[in-house]
Amino acid sequence: MYNKEEILQKVEILYNLWKNGNLGGEVMPEDANPHLEKSSIENYLYFTLPMASNYQRNSYKLWQSALETYNDKETKFVFKPKKCLNN
Repeated sequence: MYNKEEILQKVEILYNLWKNGNLGGEVMPEDANPHLEKSSIENYLYFTLPMASNYQRNSYKLWQSALETYNDKETKFVFKPKKCLNN
């Protein structure tokens, strides 16, 4: 079934890769954000809207578009629900 020694060897390889900093480092799509104050309502709204529209979309493109929309003076209002109701 499972070879204990083989599994331990693989775990050792992974552990050494991790210890040497060779795992991870990938920039996640949501890391492209305006770096708002973590506890602000603006930050919560920024991360809520894209996730609500993320159904079967490329996450990297989604978050790139979210940041571009946020940084555009003419489209930034979409992150303010009350303002959207008035438009």
